[in-house]
Amino acid sequence: VNLDRFTPPPPDFNPAIAAELARFLTNPDKPMVLALSRPDERKNIATLIEAFGQHPTLRETANLVIVAGNRDDIRDMDAGPRKVLTDILLLIDYYDLYGHVAYPRYHSPDDVPDLYRLVTQSRGVFINPALTEPFGLTLIEAAAAGAPVLATEDGGPRDIIKACNNGELINPLDPAQIGERIEAIIADPQRWQTYSENGINGVRKHYSWDAHVSRYLEKVRGLTVAEHRSTPSPSLPDHDLVLADRALIIELSALGGLGGNGLRERLIQELRQRRRQVGFGVVSDRPRREVLAELKAMSVPVPDVLITRGGTQIHYGPRLTRDEGWSRHIAHGWQADRVFNLLAETPGLKLKPRSAQGVLAIHAFIDEPDVFPGMESLKQQLLELDIHSNIIELNRAEILAVPVRASKGYALRYFAAQWGIDLDRILAVGGEKTDEDMLRGNPLGAIVLPEGGDNLPGMDRLDRVLVTREHGLAGVFEAIEYYDFFGRCALPVEHAADGHDKEVEK
Repeated sequence: VNLDRFTPPPPDFNPAIAAELARFLTNPDKPMVLALSRPDERKNIATLIEAFGQHPTLRETANLVIVAGNRDDIRDMDAGPRKVLTDILLLIDYYDLYGHVAYPRYHSPDDVPDLYRLVTQSRGVFINPALTEPFGLTLIEAAAAGAPVLATEDGGPRDIIKACNNGELINPLDPAQIGERIEAIIADPQRWQTYSENGINGVRKHYSWDAHVSRYLEKVRGLTVAEHRSTPSPSLPDHDLVLADRALIIELSALGGLGGNGLRERLIQELRQRRRQVGFGVVSDRPRREVLAELKAMSVPVPDVLITRGGTQIHYGPRLTRDEGWSRHIAHGWQADRVFNLLAETPGLKLKPRSAQGVLAIHAFIDEPDVFPGMESLKQQLLELDIHSNIIELNRAEILAVPVRASKGYALRYFAAQWGIDLDRILAVGGEKTDEDMLRGNPLGAIVLPEGGDNLPGMDRLDRVLVTREHGLAGVFEAIEYYDFFGRCALPVEHAADGHDKEVEK
């Protein structure tokens, strides 16, 4: 985390965002309980409001501040965010929390550090009540600003709070416990002070860039460069990803479509010419051996990074060196046998034997759709049984269960962090419905639809994502040109000026 940006509040701190919050609150000087996230059901904001509303005294001792993205007219938003924001308003009304809850419509990136500082200044708490949280960057940012934290017990927050000792874990499904934990920290000045100081020092020790570089150098000392071993597969010349300042990551279906007119050969040549500058990656929900077989059939070189099986596997280079660190990271808390047994007992699903399944992925066919209870029901069963897993709907007939920390998007961001490539210099090109999490967020993104294919629901509304006019590899080159990937590698000037992607006719 950038310790120059996320700092404790100075004396007489009074940022502009404070006035925006104050207009919601009867007493703006009370301790602030801040939740900051996208308007996504998985962020579990509704349970936090229930916790605040049901607690007998919390509304009298603290203010709740919910920053759930930016919004204009809720009625015009996508179904998911619209439902979350509507539920927020209904719950505030149900518990009559007017004057006790602030829910601003807009905030800028520069407001985020100030929000954390307001929590610290008011001796409040930052809370992440998400159902699961793969990492938890906001917790580190809040801690750097001196705010004690409360966070879901599922996922990355365990490691952060263990390292920094700056807060407590909560059960995201227990409103009563959440309310009690908030009050306990706010009502105990000594505990609050200890958590605040521990967070500031812990982030500097464990999560600053200096600390990250020191740990990295410790790990690479003593490592020897392995000898290059030839491979019968076609391969790009040796590529040192440490030198790359950008990466082109393509979903297998986009790479495989309409490669005529020499487009595939042209792409390979472009990458060869820029091998010291550009990393090349392929992603897929399919197993590695199937992906490699298809790449070989297309005469596509083994890429610098290969992300397969729904993001559960990362391999590097022609020797296909597996990233064991990623495997260990996502394996935390993974209960493969329990997931397999639940899927095997679910009506309408058909599975291969356990021995034929992957270590970190369980594949199932929807054999009888009429009796299959549906994806939401399946996810609810997993949640109720305390089984932590992501369920990916590959298509209408197949699903893939993977660890909760795994997805193609998470794997892409891990790859970027490992090799020091800025996410704003990664062009991710998707071609499947399951690519949404890979395209959502910071990477420059494009969707390449198959010939005659319809637009994927909701995908064309993702921020910073181009829906190409062309199909197949022609669409890949359209995205490369649109973002000037081999040159500026950035959003087009017209996007940067008005904040909106260029309209692309379907």
